[in-house]
Amino acid sequence: MIPSASRLAAGPVRAVLPPATTISTSTATRSMVTVPLSHTVHAPPTGEPATGDPVLILHGLFGSKANWRTMAQNQLPTHLTTPRNIIPVDLRNHGTSPHTPHMDYASMAVDVTQLATSLPTDHATLMGHSLGGRVAMVAAITRPGLFRRLVVVDVAPCAMPPSTSFVRYLDIMQEIDGARVHSRRDAHRLMESAVPDINLRHFLLTSLVPDPSEAGVMKFRVNLPTIAQFMPTMWKFTLPQQDGTPAPAHAAVYDRPALFVRGTRSGYIQDAHLDKIKVWFPRSEVVDMDAGHWPHAERPNEFAKIVGEWISRTDGEVAS
Repeated sequence: MIPSASRLAAGPVRAVLPPATTISTSTATRSMVTVPLSHTVHAPPTGEPATGDPVLILHGLFGSKANWRTMAQNQLPTHLTTPRNIIPVDLRNHGTSPHTPHMDYASMAVDVTQLATSLPTDHATLMGHSLGGRVAMVAAITRPGLFRRLVVVDVAPCAMPPSTSFVRYLDIMQEIDGARVHSRRDAHRLMESAVPDINLRHFLLTSLVPDPSEAGVMKFRVNLPTIAQFMPTMWKFTLPQQDGTPAPAHAAVYDRPALFVRGTRSGYIQDAHLDKIKVWFPRSEVVDMDAGHWPHAERPNEFAKIVGEWISRTDGEVAS
């Protein structure tokens, strides 16, 4: 259970992780091991009690909840009419959440719904970027009563051709792990030719931390071997129905407010995807930003205004 808002006024609270648990999926035909997700609860910066539903934020591949700290602490709350807790989350195999050898969208979505049901509220708003956006879509579709609204950042509910860039990032991260580097500067040097964009290098290296098992050596905190196994299937995407089977093309599976924020220079949400988005999310809106695949990092104030004002506006539209 996450502490109530009145106990959060002093600042962010980091949850203590319980052991992994095994729960049944909605089909009741198979069970999956869920992991407790590391997360940080950011109370309203004004010190007011959080009267709105909390906002869970899911990062993208190779990211962590730390990437969303400033957005959660300051930028997004500025544009929220109703004060609410903002909760960035580490997905499995990322950040300080547990590592597990199994990784797929269904399992990650159940991790998220398990966290959401532990909150002292009946509903939550769910936002996810890229990988986190796909996890968020699956979680919202499988548990629509739990999530009052959905925000998806620069990803569509469609299969995509594999990105050679992400494969390159994975390869160089594995190479750095194998090199047993002793400083972030050494890692920057190794990564420079494969990732020439310095901002992207900084992003990838945020998860490079001292290796607890070997003094003086730094390693990536993300579970690279499991991500390498997951990556070939990561680009495929089939949305499930309530019973876990693939939803037919005509099914309206999440009939609550949904916002898709598209970076117009990224190509992850294409015009050809818009009809598919409307099929799965009939109450959805798509807002374009002049940005690449990380609009929240490239234009954070504009992003916070778009999302915060949309959340505030849809407070009057969400189903009870």
